[in-house]
Amino acid sequence: RRLLATTGFRDTLREVHGEVEGVYSYWSARAKNRPFNRGLRLDYFLASPSASVKDSFVLEGVGGSDHCPVGVDVEAPGGVLR
Repeated sequence: RRLLATTGFRDTLREVHGEVEGVYSYWSARAKNRPFNRGLRLDYFLASPSASVKDSFVLEGVGGSDHCPVGVDVEAPGGVLR
């Protein structure tokens, strides 16, 4: 968090959803942690101070890896981009 404070970049998930618990983007496949939702939040979308963030999300239902996709919706001149 210190790095974010010094650069001005924002953690989009925390900005939109606050200090939510149990939201992870990585689960150890070796320990078989995914079914128990014992994970870490290793994947982030950071936004510059000027970005207009509308939503930030983790697609924890997407399988196939020990990580899952993370995403962000931002306001752009033509509308919201995902």
